Amino acid sequence: MRVHLGRHKPPTKIGLPLASHPEVDRVCADSRTGCLEVTASLSGSMARLFFVDGQVYAIELMGYDVPVGRRLVSAGLIDARQLAQLEHESDPDSTHASLGRMALERGWITADSLANIHQEFLLAGLGAVLECSEVTSRFVDGAMTNEVCTMPLNFDELQQAARIRRRRMSQEWEQIAPASSVSEITWNATGVLLPTGFELPEFASLLAALALESSLDKAANALGLTRAEATHLVVGLVHAGVVEIGEGTGLPCESILVPEAFDQVPFHADITPLLQTQQLVLDEFEEPEESAEESEPQNLPPSIVEVAVLPVPLLAVAPVLDGGGDFAIATLRAELVAAESQARQVRERLEAAIARRAALRE
Repeated sequence: MRVHLGRHKPPTKIGLPLASHPEVDRVCADSRTGCLEVTASLSGSMARLFFVDGQVYAIELMGYDVPVGRRLVSAGLIDARQLAQLEHESDPDSTHASLGRMALERGWITADSLANIHQEFLLAGLGAVLECSEVTSRFVDGAMTNEVCTMPLNFDELQQAARIRRRRMSQEWEQIAPASSVSEITWNATGVLLPTGFELPEFASLLAALALESSLDKAANALGLTRAEATHLVVGLVHAGVVEIGEGTGLPCESILVPEAFDQVPFHADITPLLQTQQLVLDEFEEPEESAEESEPQNLPPSIVEVAVLPVPLLAVAPVLDGGGDFAIATLRAELVAAESQARQVRERLEAAIARRAALRE
């Protein structure tokens, strides 16, 4: 659950990397508490960076739900049966992050184990946002989150740690595939057993996942790993002769599977339910022209009429606002641009149907 308080300030419309934005310096220098909303200029991907007293304690990437539960299983901290129990007992509207807190409350994991996982995702997400060449930002005073949180950390130190981490990941990747990106590589198991020294549960988990998912990012997502963690593990597996690079090439992903994919995948929201809803409303109103005069006008529920005449962006946003206000609206509107033409046609047909029904009632 997120709590958003205070007021939104106008966005800083400057095409600069996040670390160069003056808003970041002001937030840290003034020890402010709230949320820095960041939008990548290239892909439209959005992130929220949360501060308390000028220090960072969480990051949220729109379109990515941190798979904490799967991470606990791949690390051997809980088993699949326990994860299924947590999922069964969790609120249907809750995020994957809540599963970690539930496991902690039951005494299945330690606070340190959960904190380490949370910090890994914070470093991965922040590192990806820092890599964006151009972003715009806006600070929302008082906005808070209780999702994937860590102890408050100094932004400059966190920024340095994130960059060191990304540099090490690049160096490890160059050992096995210097001329290819992560998304271009597929993997094959060689049939060699894990040697001594590979007792870490994540090695066996990744080996099993790669047998089902040829893409490293897809395997990482299935296990709740970041790309950096998966890279470190697969490099070890390659050196041990357990896996090898396949002959095929991977397909580009249409969703954020790992935090490091932020700004590499255009933000996408499925608008099919929206268009289906509009079509259902349209079907409720439209009647064949030849039978319109013979049929008695029906009294339609006020709720149907109210939903039918809502503009498309509001119809999409109304069920999903979480208190984020402008940010949530902006996120969905960015995706709805591509469907505006089709939605306009649906609206025109709907308005014509409403007009015909009104004429019949008169």
